[in-house]
Amino acid sequence: MKFVINILAILFGWFLGSIINLGLIQLGHKLFPIVGLDLNDMVALAELMPTLEFEFFIFPFLAHALGTLAGATTASTGWPVPASKWQPDSRSDFSRGLLTPRQSQRP
Repeated sequence: MKFVINILAILFGWFLGSIINLGLIQLGHKLFPIVGLDLNDMVALAELMPTLEFEFFIFPFLAHALGTLAGATTASTGWPVPASKWQPDSRSDFSRGLLTPRQSQRP
C-alpha cells in the first residue's frame, strides 16, 4: 500500500509542478509580451533572444524554480496525505524514500 501512495504522491507532485510552471510562464507572457513575435516561430525567437532584456527571462526562471520546488515538496511529503501520518521505518527505508503509516500510541 505504501508503494501505491508513494507513486501517487510522485504523480501528484509532477502534476502540481507542471501546473505552476505553465501558469507562471503564461503570466510572464501576459505581463511582458514580446511585441511582433509569433511564439510558435522558433527561428525568429532564437534570433530575438540575444536582444531581450532581463524582465523577459525572470518569469521562465521563476516558473521552473517554483514549479520544481512545489512538485518535489509535494512528492516528498506524500501530500495530499498529511505528512504527520508518515514516518520512516528505519534508516535504510528512509534512505530509499519509503514511508509507512505511523502507529497510533494507545495508553
